[in-house]
Amino acid sequence: MKREIGQPALLVGENAWGDAALFQEAGIPTLMTGAYGENFHAPQEWVSVSELLKLVNVVERTAAKFCA
Repeated sequence: MKREIGQPALLVGENAWGDAALFQEAGIPTLMTGAYGENFHAPQEWVSVSELLKLVNVVERTAAKFCA
């Protein structure tokens, strides 16, 4: 993450529910991440395209390293 965004990832809590809870309940370590955006699940929901592209790079490198 630091390589792509230039700083360490921030560890924060969210007051929301996601599918990650199901994985955690099954004993699978889980990390939720996403690109910057606002108005989630609302008509004017949006996400930063430049941040989304950075996230794609992080996920792609993480998957390649995990599968190697």
